[in-house]
Amino acid sequence: SAPTSWNPGVGRITGIAIDPANEDHIIIGANTGGVWRTVDGGQNWLPLGDTFTNLTVYSVAMHPTNSNTYYFGSGNGLIFESTDAGATWSPKGSAGNDYVNKIVINPTNTDMMFATSDYSGIYRSVDAGNSWTKVVASESYGYDIEFKPNDVSTVYVTGTGFHKSTDGGATFTTIPGFNGGVKMIGVSEDDPDRVYLLEANGGSFGAFYVSTDSGSSFTELNHSGRNYFGYDTNGFESGGQAPRDMDVAVNPSNADEVHIAGVLTWRSLNGGVDFTCTSDWIPNAAANANIGYCHADVDLLMFYGETLYTGTDGGIFKAENTTNLTANYYEDITTGI
Repeated sequence: SAPTSWNPGVGRITGIAIDPANEDHIIIGANTGGVWRTVDGGQNWLPLGDTFTNLTVYSVAMHPTNSNTYYFGSGNGLIFESTDAGATWSPKGSAGNDYVNKIVINPTNTDMMFATSDYSGIYRSVDAGNSWTKVVASESYGYDIEFKPNDVSTVYVTGTGFHKSTDGGATFTTIPGFNGGVKMIGVSEDDPDRVYLLEANGGSFGAFYVSTDSGSSFTELNHSGRNYFGYDTNGFESGGQAPRDMDVAVNPSNADEVHIAGVLTWRSLNGGVDFTCTSDWIPNAAANANIGYCHADVDLLMFYGETLYTGTDGGIFKAENTTNLTANYYEDITTGI
């Protein structure tokens, strides 16, 4: 089925993590439904929190080298760890005191972790999450975290500002020149020096920027008069639910292929100069427009190899051929959640 409205039984996906060694092994988080796991690429899903006291999940992460170790971020800055593939969970330290929007683990030093806390800021741990330190004193919000591809000493983080570290996250420099909206970060292994920055204006689209010098300076691309965060597949009408429905992801094999999300999903094939809508949540409208069906209110975008995954208010979807836009662009792998 392809739901066209909010309805019970279709879960909001707030976090996605995929085993670096096995794409069929995925965990997802649901903001009131705990953590779920599949080991067959979404054909079957198992809930991992039905006997656990906390089912509030805003982010998930998987250990880069031990795929039986999972983390999830909850409310009040709380982070939980499982070392037995989700059978049991234990509390770790607290990163701030609000929703934990994202957890990122340094793949070469897994004791080093970063977490963003919604209205609380950006945090770093050097003891595998047992204790956390706020690393950008001037930033009151916490949203996105990305390492520069193939260079874990360079870390980008955002709240309403954009901040860059070149010493592994010990210290950060705040990059000037932006408006005050929430920001999300896109990077690609294809061009490690390039950084995309998606900025909100309230709940709506604000601006889109690109850096060619690893985030030290940015150029704003011209999207005047456009709004990619609402229900309008042409991208002009007002509306949007940023930062909850807001993300950016870049194809790791092609830095010119950029995807952004608000209520719907959009794609650029020319480095963010132009965006085309890639989905509608009304099945007939999507089919008639020859674009994908993906449930509305898109919270997350992430690439695994060249496959794009989306986390939405109506489940988890994937696009395996992101350059060929057709009515079959997205596959729903939510069944069983």
